[in-house]
Amino acid sequence: MAAEDADLPKALVKRIVKAKLITLQPQAETDDQKREVQLNKDALLAFAESSKIFIAYVTATANDICKQAKRQIISGEDVATALEELEFDTFVGPIRQSLECFKRGNKEKNKRKAEQLKKRKAEKAEQAIHEPAEDSDKRLRPEDVGQPPAEEAYSDDEMIADAGAPPQHEAVQPQAVPLNDNRTAAVS
Repeated sequence: MAAEDADLPKALVKRIVKAKLITLQPQAETDDQKREVQLNKDALLAFAESSKIFIAYVTATANDICKQAKRQIISGEDVATALEELEFDTFVGPIRQSLECFKRGNKEKNKRKAEQLKKRKAEKAEQAIHEPAEDSDKRLRPEDVGQPPAEEAYSDDEMIADAGAPPQHEAVQPQAVPLNDNRTAAVS
């Protein structure tokens, strides 16, 4: 992986640093009194590089924890344990809270998606019942739902006539085919 591929987005790093610096300012009476913090280009680069190193360090430790447990996927709990091992205990509480908040948010989001999907399926089923199909003979009516297809209705006379009549086929006329020695053969 090239060094450029592993760089953190500078706009994101700048936004995080500025947000933290604003919270560290003494309490001002109004938001207007909080002054905008300016970051030097070198300072922004230093924050980005140190963040990248910190992430790599925690990742390597979490990976070691994962390998010791004979697993291949690093979990959020592995990251929290890695922070404890690296003696960043002050980060563990907020990380676990953020992880729980993230899990709750994902659970709610997935629940909403499932409900929306269920609702769309119900609407499509309702639409299929009530809207006419392209071919009006194939249209479903509410009373037909769950019923087997009806047989074609014949009168008694038609049924008797169909039952007793031999099947009708076109008659095949034999054709004369000339043979090599002036004879002809009939082929049907």
